[in-house]
Amino acid sequence: MLPDEVSIVTPTFNQLPFLKQYIASLERQLPDPAAFEVVIVNDGSTDGTGDYLDAYQGPLRLEVIHLKENQGRSSARNRGIEATSGRLILFLDGDVVTPNDLVQGHSERHTGKQEALLGRIIYRKQGQTRAWTRFLERRGAVRLPPGREIPGHHFLTIHSSVPRDLLVKCGGFDESLAIYGEDIDLGFRLRKVGVRLSFAPELEVLHLHVRTLEESLKVAESFGRTTLPQLMIRYPEMSELMKFERITVDGWSGRWRRAALSRGIYRTALGLTKALGTIGAPPVLYSYLLYYHYYQGFQQRDRTRWP
Repeated sequence: MLPDEVSIVTPTFNQLPFLKQYIASLERQLPDPAAFEVVIVNDGSTDGTGDYLDAYQGPLRLEVIHLKENQGRSSARNRGIEATSGRLILFLDGDVVTPNDLVQGHSERHTGKQEALLGRIIYRKQGQTRAWTRFLERRGAVRLPPGREIPGHHFLTIHSSVPRDLLVKCGGFDESLAIYGEDIDLGFRLRKVGVRLSFAPELEVLHLHVRTLEESLKVAESFGRTTLPQLMIRYPEMSELMKFERITVDGWSGRWRRAALSRGIYRTALGLTKALGTIGAPPVLYSYLLYYHYYQGFQQRDRTRWP
C-alpha cells in the first residue's frame, strides 16, 4: 500500500503534553506528512485537548472527533475507524513518539495479504521505572521466534496496523470491553476470520507514558476482575494460558500453588523487587507479581455473570 492509503486512528484522554509530542513526531514523517490521514478521537478530555486540536494548523491532514464524555478506548477507536477513508488503519496511542519512517514502513509491509501487524514498543527509561520498562520490552511477541504467527493474546493496539476491510469483517472493537483487554479480544477475533497476526520488530515507537510497577499491578488486578473473566469464557486459549484451575485442585500440586500465591510470599516478592530498584529484579519476579494480581482480580469478579 501507499502512504496515502493509510489512516491513523488515535484515541486520547487527558494527555495533552504527550499528545503534542506525538503530533510533532507525525509532522516529521517522510516523505510527506500530508500524505496520510490522522483521525484523533478526543474521548472526553478536560485538560485543554479539545481547544488544542481545534486550533491545529500544521501540515497533517487531521480530523478531530470530540466525544462529550469519556466512553473508553473501544468506543473511541470505533468512532475513529468510522471516520477514516484509508484502506489501512494504523492504530497509535497518543502518548507515543514515532520515527520519521513509521507510516512508510507500515504501508510497505502490507502487500494485500490477510495480515495484521504488531509493531515494537520501546519505553522511555527514567527513574525507578527503568528496570520495569526493560522487562516490559521483553514480554509478548518479542519473545517469539522470528516469522512466527503471534497468538491473539499478544495483540496490542498501542502500535499496530490492520487493513480496514478486515476490521469491518470482524466487527471492530467490542465496546462492552471498556476497561482493558479490548485489543486482546480483537486479536482473537481477527484470527478467527483468517487474519495472520505478525510481529514487525523493525517498526518501533517510543512510549512516553510509563506506569510505575505499583500502577501496573493495579491495572492487572482491574483487568483480572473485569475483562479477563469474559475473555476466558470466550476463548479457551485464555483459560489454558492463565491456568487458574490448577490453583484450586486437591492434592499437593494445588496446595503448593496456593501457598505460592499466599500474602506472605507475595509481600516477600514485592519487597525484593522494590529493593532491587533500578538494578532490576529477575523477570520471573515481575511475572509472578503480575500473575498474583491477575488472580486476585479474578477472585473478585462478579460471579453472577462470570462463574
